[in-house]
Amino acid sequence: MKRLVVLLMLITGCFSFSRDSITITVPSNTTDMYLYNDLEKGEYQGVYVELLKKVLEGKEIQVLLDGENSDMMLRTIETSDGIKEYNYLDTPMIYRVGVIVGKNSNFSNLGEARHLKVAYIPGQHGIKEIKERYSNLTLDKVEVKNVDEGLEKLKNGEVEIFIAQDWYDKNAGDVEYKLLENIKYNEQIAVKKSLKELYEKTKKNLDELQGEEFQQILSENRISFYKYLLKDTPSYEKVIRDYKEVKVRLGKDKFMLPFYYEQKNNYKGLTVNIVKEIEKILGVPVRFVKDGEYDVEGIAIENWVGKKDTNYTKPYYEMKLSVANRKSDGFIQNLSDLDKAKILVLKGDYSYTYLSGILKNSRIQEVDTYEEGLNKLLNQEGDYLVGYFNILTGVISNNFLDDKIKVAGILNDSFGVSFGVNKSKPELSSLMENILESFTVDKTVIDNDILKNSIVTQNYKLILKISIPVFIFIIVLIVLIIKSEKNRKKAEELSFSLIEVLEMANQLNDEDTGDHVKRLGMYSTLLSEKVNLPKETRESIKRFSSLHDIGKVAIPSEILKKPSKLTEEEFKKVKEHVEIGYDLVKKLKLGSVAENIVRYHHEKWDGSGYPLGIKGEDIPLEARIVSIVDVYDALRQKKFHREALSHEEALEVIIKDKGRSFDPILVDVFIGSDKEFEKIYEENKESLDLATEFYSAIKNNK
Repeated sequence: MKRLVVLLMLITGCFSFSRDSITITVPSNTTDMYLYNDLEKGEYQGVYVELLKKVLEGKEIQVLLDGENSDMMLRTIETSDGIKEYNYLDTPMIYRVGVIVGKNSNFSNLGEARHLKVAYIPGQHGIKEIKERYSNLTLDKVEVKNVDEGLEKLKNGEVEIFIAQDWYDKNAGDVEYKLLENIKYNEQIAVKKSLKELYEKTKKNLDELQGEEFQQILSENRISFYKYLLKDTPSYEKVIRDYKEVKVRLGKDKFMLPFYYEQKNNYKGLTVNIVKEIEKILGVPVRFVKDGEYDVEGIAIENWVGKKDTNYTKPYYEMKLSVANRKSDGFIQNLSDLDKAKILVLKGDYSYTYLSGILKNSRIQEVDTYEEGLNKLLNQEGDYLVGYFNILTGVISNNFLDDKIKVAGILNDSFGVSFGVNKSKPELSSLMENILESFTVDKTVIDNDILKNSIVTQNYKLILKISIPVFIFIIVLIVLIIKSEKNRKKAEELSFSLIEVLEMANQLNDEDTGDHVKRLGMYSTLLSEKVNLPKETRESIKRFSSLHDIGKVAIPSEILKKPSKLTEEEFKKVKEHVEIGYDLVKKLKLGSVAENIVRYHHEKWDGSGYPLGIKGEDIPLEARIVSIVDVYDALRQKKFHREALSHEEALEVIIKDKGRSFDPILVDVFIGSDKEFEKIYEENKESLDLATEFYSAIKNNK
């Protein structure tokens, strides 16, 4: 009745639309974390509600189920029927339409067919999208309840193709079916063309959505939805009652990226993030284990042998099989190249069973960890290490073996990564399978940081570069202690300071390289000369200007190199580099000039800078000098979010900020000699390593 009233209002009032009232169409047969009707609260909840909160704030909302004549439609795609009346906006919600055929199918693509009998699951994306893309294809539709029924009809020849949302091969061992096409789509929001203000506001809201913010929205709504969905179910209640903790097994390697890596006795990574969400949904503590008894296998490949004892969830990631060997050895084209060779595989992994059925006269040996496999390769105890590309490349990089071991081939065999739960734990298995329906490959690869293959390596490389010269310096100090007792206390103090620096360096995770620091020293020297500073002070400014941003090595590179505007939280993180750098140079006892440059170069003349907000001549002169030349050089360089500025354009920016960001007297001196600064930039563009300058500053100061 309510729907009829709304429709009547639309018909009679279509020419008197009020911006305070909006009608929204939602699909009646789709319920998931993205949009669902919370019967307990009597209102719609989910990701879409969160995304549109700002757009629809203060407006009266009328919801239509599957109606067409509304102001806004959710969870739709653009079709030829709707193009005239609506404008369409892509959302971050991604799905794929999988077209599955039998292993003996003669189809190579849907464009060749004119009429097909197709199985599909009502309520899922698929039929509508395929018909829109292949307008000449006539479909004889057969409804099925689930994936298993669709595949069964395909196997029995009752249908020619099966269309399923977010479906792909679980592993290369399944040879009954093959994926003909896997078509990616974005769900869309449609807004009536006549409502330009509503369209622009919705578009602006989606355009400004940051990746990190969207990940947070996904996580929060997934937890809320599954708590609501599973509440009061027998499986949910039994798991909460019977489990004091859930033990999830990961591999024995210290890092198996992108799934997990250890950092300071904590686990991070894709699998860990998913498990933490499941922990919040179930309300049962989760503990990660490497061996011994466990409840859930965190990185499992579904296979016919394992299915006897294990229930596998929907895959949350997909990998290709690959082969590593020594750098001096050749490359491979396919698995048959491994015949008669000594093969190393990870113990307990499905690849052992898979390879055993394919290779001829090969010796397959299991290893406990990928790291052990790499060592056996180096010691010529094996010819090839077979694993998954994402993992192998990460293990090679993080063990610093890129110059000794290579990935010799990536094979076409794809494997889906799932969670595996023993069939003796049916309630836990049921819950895991249910929750993992919301994780698909596309929906879990949004966070690029999680999927890096060298997260740990970045830390270690910088540690090594800093550690070697610092350790050498410590040895020199020890010699001084032996030679001169009266220097003992001072050398001991410096030694402990340097050791503290090493401990801090353990947290650094990015390497900042470039020609910026070299030019900065030259700019600073020139400007110091123009204001008649003593020679000793000029030399100190030149030497230590390279350290001005040393604290940025502790800031994640994805923030520093982000191509779009930083969020408030990200900018707050960036500002931390000042105090981090200040602590570093202070512990090295490099003197007041170095400390002032590092700590105060982001302060502004009018007091609006950071970290302390001091102003005017309270800002040390050396920091004011570095501040101007640092900005000039940064403006001249191409950045991730903008093109490089010309010399004249950079001068305009500096002049505009005279008396606000910069010391007005220094600006006048800079402008009066601007051609000399331009010459420094144009003649000094070769690359220079920031870490090298850092060491040089330490060395020259001693």
